[in-house]
Parts: sequence; structure tokens; C-alpha cells
Amino acid sequence: MNAMAQPPAAAATGQHGAALLLVLLTLSVLLLLSGGAANSILLGEKMLRNAQDRAHAFQAAEAALSDAEDDIRRSRRASLFTPQNMQAFPAEPGCGGGETLGLCLATPGRMIWQDMDLSQVTGAGVPYGHFTGNHYAAENGTPATPPPRYLIELMRNVTPVAGTTTDHLSLRYRITAIGFNQRATAHVLLEKIVQKE
Repeated sequence: MNAMAQPPAAAATGQHGAALLLVLLTLSVLLLLSGGAANSILLGEKMLRNAQDRAHAFQAAEAALSDAEDDIRRSRRASLFTPQNMQAFPAEPGCGGGETLGLCLATPGRMIWQDMDLSQVTGAGVPYGHFTGNHYAAENGTPATPPPRYLIELMRNVTPVAGTTTDHLSLRYRITAIGFNQRATAHVLLEKIVQKE
């Protein structure tokens, strides 16, 4: 009877720790899968934050375009944007200062943003509201840091008037605007051509 009450020996069953090995292998696979899932979640969060930063920078650049149009049409220096005051724009490549701040002439064959470093937080350009008095606030209502900025280039367009020997000078302005996200880690550059009637 004593012989029947004893458990069978491991050698007789042939297991030799196979169950333990199977459990360890399963746990290793689960650990790798959970690590991959955590990595995917973190990557997705970073992508979402980058998309939000770019959207905020884009909104700031659009606001700067609108502020520049207000500058051309209704600001305290709107009289500079007439055929009689074209001399307010520099004769040599570069940008003006003081009351002509942000009025620029690009190097021939280049765009003004290639000559001026707008990407720097304290770079060239007219800060939002400088001449218009407009106020721009970030998404949470705090002042935008850094504020969006813009440059204005004069583009002369001489077209013949039909049936006459005279030409008509219409003034077009290329506005280059840059906007930043709140942390200044992303920036968006936009351009628009405006004609003042």
C-alpha cells in the first residue's frame, strides 16, 4: 500500500520543468507586447502635440497676415501705402525701421524671408498690433509669446491702360507672416499678395 501512495517521479512523467519554461516564455511575450503598446501610445501623444503646436503656429501666422492687411488699409501709417509714398520702402535690399518698420525690398531673385531670419523669436518684422493696436492672445487667453510678426514688400505692377498711351500703376504688396506656438518650438510661414485700391 505504501508503494501506491507515493507520487510518481519526475523522470517517470518526463516533464522536467516544461510548464515553468512555457510560463516564462508567455510572460516574456506579454512583456514585449505591453512595451510596444506603451511606446505606440507615447509616440501618438508626441504626434498629437506636434499637430497642436503646428495648428497654433498656423493660427498665429494667419492673424499676422490679417494684422498686416489692417496695417496697409487702416493703421496710423496707412498713408505710406500709396503711389505718392513709394519712397517709404527701402531703395536697397533690406527692411526699414521706425515708422517704416517691416517695409522691405528683397534681393532680386529671392524672397524676403530668405534674406531676413524670421524664424528667430526676436527676429525681424513688425510684431502683431504694433501699428494697428490689435491684440492677439494665445489659445488660453494669455498674450502670445512670441507674438506673430510680418514683413511687407512693395511689388510694382505697371499695366497699360487700353486705348491710351498711359500706364496705370497699381501697387501690390507681398505680406510674409510668421507665427509661433506658445512654447516657440514650432513656426509657420505664410505669404499673401494684397492690392490696395
